[in-house]
Amino acid sequence: MRLGLLGWLPGTKRCGQGCARRTIQLTLVRKAFVWALGAIDDWTGSGRSRATGPHLLEGHCSRAREQCEKWAGSHRELLGFARHTVKTAAPGDPRTVVLPIAHFEILRRRLDDTTEPASKGASAYFGHPAHAAELAWAADCWLSRAWAHPTNVGTAHLFGAALYYSGDLDRARYVLGGAGNRMPEHLPWGLVSPLPGRTYRKVRRELGLR
Repeated sequence: MRLGLLGWLPGTKRCGQGCARRTIQLTLVRKAFVWALGAIDDWTGSGRSRATGPHLLEGHCSRAREQCEKWAGSHRELLGFARHTVKTAAPGDPRTVVLPIAHFEILRRRLDDTTEPASKGASAYFGHPAHAAELAWAADCWLSRAWAHPTNVGTAHLFGAALYYSGDLDRARYVLGGAGNRMPEHLPWGLVSPLPGRTYRKVRRELGLR
């Protein structure tokens, strides 16, 4: 998407598309990633437990946040932790969502340094064979025996978007088929488009979902 909301924003013509896009991302996505990693309460509706035990989803999301480059970590550390989480998770474990979250954080950092359309950057990043393969592996781990969990819709969006941009349309169709028309406010669709609702509806149409 080359214009979208950008053409409606005051003061963006001189700044240029890349500058305006980064402004939108900084406004929307910075808070979105904090929400995804550290505010699981938005999904669970409960703030009673903030323990960081190894078996808790929130604990793993908090630990992942500590590995981020912006907090003096590195992409290597973040992905290493996320991959280990999936490798040691039981089939259906909601903690598998840490892997797509990690990849979206790395994508966000890369988009900050480019002026290319975010959707094109997402396709290039997730389309990397190694990224596509491990996201399919993690999604299969989660789908094989998905637990009844309050975060399932959000997890479906994170996996579904990553799989869609990797070109794995069959898995994306299956995963997003369970997400329905509900969508998170920002991540993941707000990272790849200034009009996330429109983008998500477009993706569903492309996948043959209503």
